[in-house]
Amino acid sequence: MDGVESPSSEIKVSSITAVSQSTNQIVELLNSPIYIGSSFVPQNVEVQKNYYYNQAVIYFPEINTSEIIVNLQQSSYSDIKLQHSYWKPYYNTGLASALNAQNRFDPASLNSIGFQDVQYNLSDLVPNVLRPNQLKDQSSLVTKKINITYKENLKVDRYLVSFKRINTTITPSALQKYYYTNFPIGFESLVKQQALAAEPNIDLAFSYETLESAETAKRYIQQKISSAEWTSNNFQDLVIEQIKKDLSPKSITGSISLQRNFEIYNAKRFSIGIRSIDINYNTYAQKSQIISKPFVFGYNVKNLTISADTSLSLQSGDSTISYIKYYISLDDAKKWIEISPIENPFNGIPEVLSFNENVESFGQIKGVSYFNYPNIPIDTKSIRIKIELQKPKYENTTPIIYSYQIAGRVEQI
Repeated sequence: MDGVESPSSEIKVSSITAVSQSTNQIVELLNSPIYIGSSFVPQNVEVQKNYYYNQAVIYFPEINTSEIIVNLQQSSYSDIKLQHSYWKPYYNTGLASALNAQNRFDPASLNSIGFQDVQYNLSDLVPNVLRPNQLKDQSSLVTKKINITYKENLKVDRYLVSFKRINTTITPSALQKYYYTNFPIGFESLVKQQALAAEPNIDLAFSYETLESAETAKRYIQQKISSAEWTSNNFQDLVIEQIKKDLSPKSITGSISLQRNFEIYNAKRFSIGIRSIDINYNTYAQKSQIISKPFVFGYNVKNLTISADTSLSLQSGDSTISYIKYYISLDDAKKWIEISPIENPFNGIPEVLSFNENVESFGQIKGVSYFNYPNIPIDTKSIRIKIELQKPKYENTTPIIYSYQIAGRVEQI
């Protein structure tokens, strides 16, 4: 693209494509390019039919996809230099001192240096959309502190009493490490006491807050062995182990010092910015129907036709199937009579309905269905319309009715 002096107030949407998950093929969703502009009148008369002021809403057939590509074009721009502001960590101490090596502040790195579940106000770093240049204001602070809240896992020293004994529950039996549980033994038998006192899982072991408490437990075991109540083979290599144990996470409030810096980019300025591109979908039922309010004629209707403007895009469905069906009722929806729009090819369903004309069979016309009293009411002034819609199986498309109308020949008395 070549830059030009006069700014353009239009942007061209040249194509909208999607990748179909059922066929893995690219499907074009836009029939022809459209133009979106910031003025009421398009610059070029040739694009008037496809021109939208300010925003465009585009409808397209249903498609099962996870990827939609919108191609935008604009022919005009101007070369500019763009000043971009960013933040750099600035003389932090403690846990945050690891940030000082960064050339620019990366909030995502806080977890990697020990801050957990970090919470901070994003507006402290990113300018308000209504004031995009507020951080570039030379009068604003060159340095600032942002407050953060994070959780810290505190580790404390704890002590365990461990020993070894033969594990007879495995084959072959072997010497295994156990931990003292400090389980209340009460009036249990000596064998049961020794079984309850041992646990192979360190997470179920009893931990002592001080070394003195652990030594007291160790001496208690040694006294049991000395008095021959417990067997020394069940408490081999009796020792005290020191471990680090996590306490419940603690919520801490701190701050990070940052310094504002600037960098200059060569950029191209287009006259229109895209505020948003939204893709929406509706979920439709497999079948649906429309029932009209009564159409009331001034006289009894003798002949009736219906006309409809519809569309249905079929890829592989059976084109002989009627996915839109039309009915009329003369008795306020108690009984329905099927009718075919005059635009459709004749498929056995009548396009003209005759009411109470009492035409003999030899005088009846092909394509016209004749109904007489008592099968229909004598009064045929009030008519309701019912339209049934059905989605084709195995296709992501929906029949659409843009408009319909009925025409009746009446008998004036």
